[in-house]
Amino acid sequence: MKFADCIDGGNVIVIAEIGINHEGSLSIAQDLIEAAIKSGVDAIKFQYRNLGNTYALKNEIGDEILSEEISRNYLSVNDILEMTKFAQKCNIMVGISFFDVGDVLDFEEKIEIFDFFKIPSAEITNLVLINKLVSFNKYVLISTGTADEATLKYSLSHIKGDNWLPLHCISNYPTASYNSKLGYIKHLRNTWNRPVGYSSHDSNWSINCAAILLGAQVIERHITLNKKSKGLDHSSSSTSDEFELIIDFIRNKDRILSGFGDRVPNQGELINLQNLGRSFYAAKDMPAGSAVLAKDFKYLSPKVGFGFELFANIDSPVLVKDIKAGQVLTPFYIKNRELLSDRAIDFCNSMSVGLPIRLHDYTTINNMFHLQNYEFHLSYGEINNLKEINDFNKNANYTIHLPDYCSANQLMDPFSASVSQKEKSIEVIKETLEFAEKISDVTGKQTGIVGSFSVVNSTIDQFYFQYSNLLAENTSQKVNLVMQWLPPIAWYFGGSVQLQVLNKFSDVTYLLDHEIDIVMDTSHLIMGKNYYDFDELGIVEKLKSQIKWFHISGASGIDGEGRGFATLTRGESKLMSDILKSDKIKIIEVWQGHLDNYYGFQNAIETLDQEFNYG
Repeated sequence: MKFADCIDGGNVIVIAEIGINHEGSLSIAQDLIEAAIKSGVDAIKFQYRNLGNTYALKNEIGDEILSEEISRNYLSVNDILEMTKFAQKCNIMVGISFFDVGDVLDFEEKIEIFDFFKIPSAEITNLVLINKLVSFNKYVLISTGTADEATLKYSLSHIKGDNWLPLHCISNYPTASYNSKLGYIKHLRNTWNRPVGYSSHDSNWSINCAAILLGAQVIERHITLNKKSKGLDHSSSSTSDEFELIIDFIRNKDRILSGFGDRVPNQGELINLQNLGRSFYAAKDMPAGSAVLAKDFKYLSPKVGFGFELFANIDSPVLVKDIKAGQVLTPFYIKNRELLSDRAIDFCNSMSVGLPIRLHDYTTINNMFHLQNYEFHLSYGEINNLKEINDFNKNANYTIHLPDYCSANQLMDPFSASVSQKEKSIEVIKETLEFAEKISDVTGKQTGIVGSFSVVNSTIDQFYFQYSNLLAENTSQKVNLVMQWLPPIAWYFGGSVQLQVLNKFSDVTYLLDHEIDIVMDTSHLIMGKNYYDFDELGIVEKLKSQIKWFHISGASGIDGEGRGFATLTRGESKLMSDILKSDKIKIIEVWQGHLDNYYGFQNAIETLDQEFNYG
């Protein structure tokens, strides 16, 4: 990665300046570099001053303080070169600030190791230094702090080269929000007709997000391990956590600013609409032909049928089927529909396509669809009821989906530091394993269990190590415990959570190295492709020996989960066609397919037949 390539490509570069926050310690400097890398920044930057060529006088109070700080926080040329090599081995760019040409000469020919250079605000008039650094044909960043407009114009107009860009900067440490004057970023860009950046000393890290929106292509900010540490720069620095927030903003900037056009609710809103909204539930038994009047229904949660929008769209709705007290009013009761075709059912059975079922609707779905493959989707509240279920077809294939939650406010996490969360998660897995073994005893086949394991408690390496052991310990001739490929964003507890594992191309290596079996969810895969821009066909190909079965549906954008099969693009249709031809089980997971008398499932099956049945 080259600095110039990033700038020319229009990317935003985030630089974590080590500055003098290393306190003169190589160990702390390395810790700062590792923290910067972890946060996702693109580059780090050092400062260098030759101590024998810095202060002539120390009579002023401020000079005395600064001189002491510079001496206390000194790193030698060799120290900086050592840290630079360490950072570059970690695939991160390294720059350096100089205050005098003599400082540059201390590095001799090794000056070429740096990826970019920086002119601090106080040296804006030092054209000897500026032009010396420009001569190395690498980008030179020039801070504009402390300069008035006339001084700035004179210096910048006398630079002998084009490989430089100005950084808006307010040289207060820290800078109060009301002093940031970010409008100057646009002025710089318009005046000099080149990329510009922002050198931030703001007490409020989020000011940098506004700078990015105004066109800053470089964000430079000091990094610290502790804002309360002794020293001048720590209070105007950011921790790695704050850098992560800046990086997150950059990565999602276009998405944050999207939305111009017709409003489309995201997946989390749809979930909350269902959970918090209300529908009309019949207050009494009503025969077909009855007028649908609000007074004959109770308006209750959840919203899994018609609300008041029904009366806005239909003048005089009439029941076409009997409805019983307590049943929710859906299109099933006011619209005549064709029955599911035998051809579509036969096609699904021939392709090992099945449906998700709940404990309470298994018999109903089986009688309606007559499929050979089913997946029990469990909630944490149903775990204690598993022993009551015994009605299994020995000729069918069953898989099981673990609950995403182990309680009303805790995700499934058998490795949690919370004792209650860990114990509940382990108990859910234990009870589900016993349920799977009971199914296996009837069918004579291995029963698969899939879990959406998504909580990373320490490192990614540790996550995969722990789960590879958990899966191995709980897999036998009767049961196969596997992990599910996850979406980039999960809608947990009514809000969005960006997941760190099982959704990127880099996760393929972990899965292969640890020989972890998975369930591939095509909706999650498509959303991941839209978020991370990877090759979804390539991922399936690389993992084909470890994919035990599939969850299939379409998707839109980065969070439109469970869309129907008619929404697939050409590439996604190729993916779906290849998956359908495999001999592995495919469970349809279209959004709300079980509602409205399972019309979503019926429509999905018919669409699969129409789009992919070439017989």
